[in-house]
Amino acid sequence: MAPVLTMNDNSRSTRRTGLIAAFIIFMAVWAADTFWLKWTTFASEVIPMPLALGGAILLWSIAGIFLTIADFSRRDHQPIAAAAWLGSLGLVCASLSLASLAVWLLIRYFRRWQLCRDCVPENAIGLNNYNGGKTR
Repeated sequence: MAPVLTMNDNSRSTRRTGLIAAFIIFMAVWAADTFWLKWTTFASEVIPMPLALGGAILLWSIAGIFLTIADFSRRDHQPIAAAAWLGSLGLVCASLSLASLAVWLLIRYFRRWQLCRDCVPENAIGLNNYNGGKTR
C-alpha cells in the first residue's frame, strides 16, 4: 500500500508566511541589484536586451495564463504559486541580475526541502496501521 502523505494546518501557514518573507527578500535583492547597486548585472553587457526582454515577456505571458486558469473561489493555490514563480523568474530575465537569480534558486531549493520535510508518510511512523497494540 502506498504511504499516505499528510500535512497539518500549522505547517501550511508557516510555509505561506515563509514564502511571503522569501518573496519580499527576493524583491529587495532584485530591486537593489537592478536599480541601485548593479553588482551582478554584468550579463546585460553580453546578452542583448531584446533577447532578455523576450524571455521575460514569455515567462510573464505563461504566468498570466496560469492566473486566468486559477479558480480563486476554490482557493486553488497551484496555478497562483506557479504564476508567482514564473513572474519572479521573468524579473530575473528582464534585469539579468545574477544575485536575484541566486536568491530565486535558493528559495526554490528551500521550498523543495520544506515540502519534503513537511509531508511525512504516515506508514513510516506507524499511524496508519495502529490497532491498539494488538497483533493481527
